[in-house]
Amino acid sequence: MADMRAFVLDPSQCGSASLRMQQGRATPALGPRDVLVRVRAVSLNHRDLAIADGCQGYRAEHAVVPLSDSSGEVIELGKDVRGLKLGQRVVNTFFPDWTSQCATRENTRRTFGADSDGVASEFAVFNESALLPLPDVLSFEEAAALPCAGVTAWHALMEHGAVRPGEYVAVLGTGGVASMALQLAVAAGARVAVISGDDDKLCRAVHMGASYTINHHRMPQWQDGLIAWTEGRGVDQMVDVCGDTLPRSVAATRVGGKVSVVGDLASQGAVLDPRQVLERQVRLQGVNVGSRSMFQALLAALSVNRIKPVISDLFGFDETPAAYDALRRGRHVGKLVVAL
Repeated sequence: MADMRAFVLDPSQCGSASLRMQQGRATPALGPRDVLVRVRAVSLNHRDLAIADGCQGYRAEHAVVPLSDSSGEVIELGKDVRGLKLGQRVVNTFFPDWTSQCATRENTRRTFGADSDGVASEFAVFNESALLPLPDVLSFEEAAALPCAGVTAWHALMEHGAVRPGEYVAVLGTGGVASMALQLAVAAGARVAVISGDDDKLCRAVHMGASYTINHHRMPQWQDGLIAWTEGRGVDQMVDVCGDTLPRSVAATRVGGKVSVVGDLASQGAVLDPRQVLERQVRLQGVNVGSRSMFQALLAALSVNRIKPVISDLFGFDETPAAYDALRRGRHVGKLVVAL
């Protein structure tokens, strides 16, 4: 196999400046159950900014290939691979070791693009258990938007939440997780509220099926708006992507409702009074992406319902640093994707 191009993160630099295109990088060798994939598209997540910035927990000691989410086609198989075939279109899982069992320290320790090489390269090697076949309804670009954000939304609403028709669901933001959560909840028959500080993004959310929107700049106490929207009852489910908004998310949730904490995008946290959780008997759960089996269920649901993830902007491979800059600006709705 010929050498390839790949982006690597220079640990001596920070942010987008740490990205370096590496020419002539050797293609990794295959083990018996490994699969060589010609990468066709990758997407960015907020964790990729933290990794590039060298934040605590993501400080690499060597130049690592970044990014965790990709799709592509199988071009070579290890001798013991049985579940995939040459030319098949595939997408990788976020946690290569978390298959169908419950999350453990061991099966969620390893991820792509942080402590080991990721997918910002022309070719990538995966164990066959870290790959899933793509349904025909999804393009490479759409599939690359799913491993982290899509599975997180599915885990929050369908595994933890088990959302039902007629329920009230509230989602913070309009990024990758929030957009997919909106699409999944609407498809399940729920009424969905979206909270954002940008009217243009809220307009997009309405076109995607949102029943109610709140601009948090005009209504800082947005939990009051959600209480009024539900006629004093509170929402059945809340998807919180910020972390510092958790007290308001709990306050907006009905007695016995569910709050999924799926991110910590804010720079400062807020203290949650445990009495809020106790008095409202709220089920509070952290959601960190999900397993291979959850991803399989998501792909099946997207295929049946003809749902396509929202892609805000598409970049060429050479424009990967620009995609990082766009992610940092935060003006997008849905996902930022790089096509190879």
